[in-house]
Amino acid sequence: MSSSDSQAPEPHQPIHSSHFWYKDGNLILQAENTQFRVHKSILAAQSPVFRDMFSLPQATIENPSDPPVVVLEHDSSVDWELFLSSVYNGFKFIDPGKVPPFAMISSAFRLGKKYQCRDIFESALGRLRSVYPPGEWESLTAEFDEKIIALAPHASLWDVVNLAVEYGLQKMLSKIYLQALMQGAKPGDLVTLILEGMKNQDGAITRLSSETQRVLLKGRDRLHNAIISKPLRYIWNSHIPVYKCTNSVTCTQERDKLLRSHLLPELKIDKAFALPVDLDQFCYRCAGIAEDSFVKGQKVLIASLPEMFGLPPWDEMKDYDWQDDE
Repeated sequence: MSSSDSQAPEPHQPIHSSHFWYKDGNLILQAENTQFRVHKSILAAQSPVFRDMFSLPQATIENPSDPPVVVLEHDSSVDWELFLSSVYNGFKFIDPGKVPPFAMISSAFRLGKKYQCRDIFESALGRLRSVYPPGEWESLTAEFDEKIIALAPHASLWDVVNLAVEYGLQKMLSKIYLQALMQGAKPGDLVTLILEGMKNQDGAITRLSSETQRVLLKGRDRLHNAIISKPLRYIWNSHIPVYKCTNSVTCTQERDKLLRSHLLPELKIDKAFALPVDLDQFCYRCAGIAEDSFVKGQKVLIASLPEMFGLPPWDEMKDYDWQDDE
């Protein structure tokens, strides 16, 4: 056996975290096969779970200079690496000048909830809210805003959907579902993504639960019908050209052009939320009727969005309720 072979670690021997192994740490946490040497006082300041744990009588150990080891069942080492980065480095997701990876946000949700670290959990929730602010429907696009949270390369929009569903983030879910329904470059792509999953840049595939698939597919059908009958009604029926139109030939041509660009070969969902509507080519009478019809229809559509996805009405919605865990 070579000398290098003789020095190889045992297969299941824990390894020390390269980032969180403090020589003056008085506690060792082990998640999977990785150990973190950290400070009880710092964890206790963030987590009542750890605070209560440290207040219990401690077992006598053979060598008092060795910190006790706490094995964290069912926690991932990656989550703890990211979570401790949040704890020790000042909640990076709060600083608007920094762009945290989605993995850091999701670890803050998972471990923040499990260990009741409310400040960390709500800071991560606040960063996610900034991607989906209340109102501002016209700013919603098919692309997730990676200037606020970075999905690539290890996450995709489906990870955002799964997180919002798992934690019941109702106030954001309508926008997240809408964004989900804008995915796919070609007709038919969306259904494939919903049923087979979305590939991340690193090659991993994130899948949706069967219930989320059902919600999106049913919501898609309901949404299409509502968009055609509400905000885009002015290009779908005989409203244009209007009575006393000053240029019926041009207005008819423009209506047909919008019909093709908005509804063919598939309905463009974002067109129901894109303000202002481009009506420059209509005569002033047709433009006025079209804009009025669009704005009124959009209000009705937005008011009815939650029910399309099986969510409570807007005034009954809530995000994750911390009190439920206390």
